[in-house]
Amino acid sequence: MNPNGRIPVLIDRSNTTVAHPNGFPVFESAAILLYLVQKYDKEGKFKFESGSDEESQMLQWIFFAHGGVGPMQGQSHHFRHYAPEDVPYGKKRYGDEVVRLYGVLDIGLQGRDYLVGPGAGKLSVADVNVMTWVRLHKHAGVETLDAFPNLKAWLDRLLERETVKAGIAVP
Repeated sequence: MNPNGRIPVLIDRSNTTVAHPNGFPVFESAAILLYLVQKYDKEGKFKFESGSDEESQMLQWIFFAHGGVGPMQGQSHHFRHYAPEDVPYGKKRYGDEVVRLYGVLDIGLQGRDYLVGPGAGKLSVADVNVMTWVRLHKHAGVETLDAFPNLKAWLDRLLERETVKAGIAVP
């Protein structure tokens, strides 16, 4: 279902077409999040007005996760846990980059509850997208987020949400 042969893939069974009679497939986590909010979040609870500065900021944080935190943290995971041989340079290189990127997030969250929106912000798909990586910080070798108080408070805030707990509990 994913041309790259990976997960995740969402099949929207309420969106059938001649080409996709069993449901419309969407692959890649950020694309899935954007598809869901564009198609189903009619009230704009998790997104911002199309063409607004806030929508642009939301997309910037989503792309930051997929061009920065995600790849660097994925490499850190690989060199720490899955590489067939010990590669100290890889562990240090990607571990240091994860720490640097967490610093960027910490600055972005200064005085805010969420990454985007007026005032302290509002929960959006940008937060959900970035949170999926940051919650695995220990696996990337960042034992504690104490050096990043804004990021730590943000992650704790998200992980306390009942809907987030329910989502994480899905196998």
